[in-house]
Amino acid sequence: MGSVFDWLKKTVFFEPKTARNAYYIQLGFDFGTSYSKCVFRDLEKEKAYVFTFDLGGRKEFLISSTIICENKKFSINKENEQYPTNGLWHIKVALADLSQRNFKSPTLSRINKVFGLVPGSKEQEAFVKAACLFYLSRTLQFIRKGIFKQYYEDFGKNSQDDMYVTMAIPVSNLTDTATEDTFFEILKKAWVIACQPEPLPDTASCQEMEIAFAQTSVESDESCHVYPEVSANIQPFSMSPQSPGDSSRIYFVTDVGSGTVDQCCFTLTNRKQIGERINYFSAQVFELGSGVIERRCEKESNQGGIEYWRQQKEKNSIINNNILNTIIRELANELEKKIRSATFSQLKSSLKIDNKNNNNPKYIIPITTEDSIRRLVYIFFTGGGNMENPYQKSVLDALELEFKSPIIDGTKITTTWDQRVISITIPEDIVLPEGCVDWMRRLYVSYGLSFKYENLPHNKYP
Repeated sequence: MGSVFDWLKKTVFFEPKTARNAYYIQLGFDFGTSYSKCVFRDLEKEKAYVFTFDLGGRKEFLISSTIICENKKFSINKENEQYPTNGLWHIKVALADLSQRNFKSPTLSRINKVFGLVPGSKEQEAFVKAACLFYLSRTLQFIRKGIFKQYYEDFGKNSQDDMYVTMAIPVSNLTDTATEDTFFEILKKAWVIACQPEPLPDTASCQEMEIAFAQTSVESDESCHVYPEVSANIQPFSMSPQSPGDSSRIYFVTDVGSGTVDQCCFTLTNRKQIGERINYFSAQVFELGSGVIERRCEKESNQGGIEYWRQQKEKNSIINNNILNTIIRELANELEKKIRSATFSQLKSSLKIDNKNNNNPKYIIPITTEDSIRRLVYIFFTGGGNMENPYQKSVLDALELEFKSPIIDGTKITTTWDQRVISITIPEDIVLPEGCVDWMRRLYVSYGLSFKYENLPHNKYP
């Protein structure tokens, strides 16, 4: 005879405990030049969260993109420093330069000199890829385990639990498939290694990582994706109250990181015929990020190292430092010229081609003159390296020199370009730690990547 408990379980009063819903977690990973960031989204709750970790008793969200390398042995940068002793920094830029066969770029030249590598050699390629695989595999496992510990301790108890990752890559045009393929291959292999249940060692030789790169097989699945940095940056804006949606406005974005300044000019479309899409008229990547300032100061001066000059820059010591003042002024002039010769040249050329080749006048942007550009261009700035001088100044000066003052739509009244600068509000669906609202300016890329990959806008490049 069964127990009373057995009998009760069969009644409506004692329903057996049902299994919880599966966790579906999307990581948006911004592989930065100096620091990486991660925003993860609970796809079931439709909420985004900033990945944080404890560093010396404080909550941190910036993960150094630098590793330690001594005698070709890689180690985790446990102090999370930007320029540690024996540091191998700007790994992302090195991989991008390698992909584009720019074997003597400033970043690769430094690596070549320090580690005795021959430009364009197989050894150079193997070293950079091994370093990148070490960094990404350790960092992604660190993020995975941190998220599980803080939010999903029972992850894996449901066989349907899953986690995905989309990583930002520095691609600015459709023909640059080499960069996309290289970063995608590295990400897939790093993700396989990161998903192993056992902790990864804090150190590994270059040879060990080369072997891991060669032997790690990647199954064909949908867990990993790569997405252009410039497009990820736009996603928060396209969903914000500042975006008018489908319009003829042209948005000019400048994203300043430590290594590069990424720029693009685009429109947003959301029509039934083509769906939501970002239409680029121009996209450029300039190696003039904020880290260039301290590197040039170090080269120009006999005092202090690169960390000293980074601190001087962060303190805004331009007034009291002639070297810093000179470097910033030179960089502003250099960037202004590049914007005019590259970004604006491509913008004007693309607009003329689009108008000429599109046979349906209903769906083209009626831009044929510089006056139309003066009427339709709006500006916003993003990125942790953004500074009023030299970056915002360069953009506004370039616009004024190239197109004169902007025109108020429908009139001949002129205004100033700084009146066209748009600020993006903080998205409503992201949970920021208390008192950390200012983090958002460095999180737009990772936030944009935290959406399900299939739901990100398609891209049309120049």
